[in-house]
Amino acid sequence: MRTASQVDLGNWGGGVAGGRRYAVEAFDLTKEYPLPTSFFSRRGGGVKRSIVAVDRVSLQLEEGETFGLVGPNGAGKTTLIKMLTTLLAPTAGAGRIAGCDIVADDLKVRRLVGLVTSNERSFYWRLTGRQNLDFFVDLYRLPPRETGRWIDELLERVGLRDKIDERFDGYSTGMRQRLALARGVLHKPKILFMDEPTKGVDPIGATEIIDMIRGRIWDSWRPTICITSHNLTEIERLCGRIALMHGGRIIASGSLDELRGLVQPADLYRMTIRNLEIRQLTVMAATAKATAPAEITKCNGALNAQVRFQPDSGGLAVLIRAVIEAGGDVMDCTAVKESFEDVFAKLMEKPAGREACPAIESGQ
Repeated sequence: MRTASQVDLGNWGGGVAGGRRYAVEAFDLTKEYPLPTSFFSRRGGGVKRSIVAVDRVSLQLEEGETFGLVGPNGAGKTTLIKMLTTLLAPTAGAGRIAGCDIVADDLKVRRLVGLVTSNERSFYWRLTGRQNLDFFVDLYRLPPRETGRWIDELLERVGLRDKIDERFDGYSTGMRQRLALARGVLHKPKILFMDEPTKGVDPIGATEIIDMIRGRIWDSWRPTICITSHNLTEIERLCGRIALMHGGRIIASGSLDELRGLVQPADLYRMTIRNLEIRQLTVMAATAKATAPAEITKCNGALNAQVRFQPDSGGLAVLIRAVIEAGGDVMDCTAVKESFEDVFAKLMEKPAGREACPAIESGQ
């Protein structure tokens, strides 16, 4: 296994490829955690055991895009983000943030990124919310006068204006998460990583946070955003592209339509038709080259049918024309798409590779 310093980056980006600029790049990023080795295993051949949290992950995020990272608990999402934000050193592979190496240029990377995380230990519990933000203003070396108006706006938008002068240890989980969001965007970072930004927030507050991300944050300075969430509706609303992680690996990635195509390769239509018999409609669907026999039931004197056609095959138009020519009436025809929840569940049923975070063995 190659270490980060041994990876040849000459052919995998450098920030620009094919006229597109990449804000985030990862190449075979890997993170292993060693397991304690017993006396007997040391004498038995020098076998080293470890847990693989992230397993050879490669991805590229274009400048200004909002990218979703989803997967079950233990999939490796948080570990991947920690490596890309320099909080963890990779065991192998390499990564770049706006062209800066996450290992060799870690100080530059930290100036470029913002991190929104639910880790409460990153705040000072005995300080007020405002004192915590002031501390990070100084840490980022931001001009207080210019930052003051931005902080006031942030506090208004995240709903903390009336609570900002209370001690952090008295905050609820949702309030702490709102403060974490405000802190993460204080310096208007070029790349923003958000690890479950609405965790512990009530539904109304979560909607407000998502609207803020889509509106005020992205519209203000067009950051590249990488966001993880167990709320798939949030991911669907925010993200143009999505990657699914399982067992430390990315098992699928693309737009929602591209992911949907992996589990629903044919277009599905739900139709209500009158004045036809089941046998007639079955033959018509087959003649129109449906990808599978039509599923037809009778209801209140009409036929309810589900028919699948290959995309852009024109089969639906052929079927409707045949129904009308035979004296039938098409009362309704609706395209049915798999929900993101269904797509996610089906892709997770048979993930590529081994199960999440297994113990592996490698020679010393």
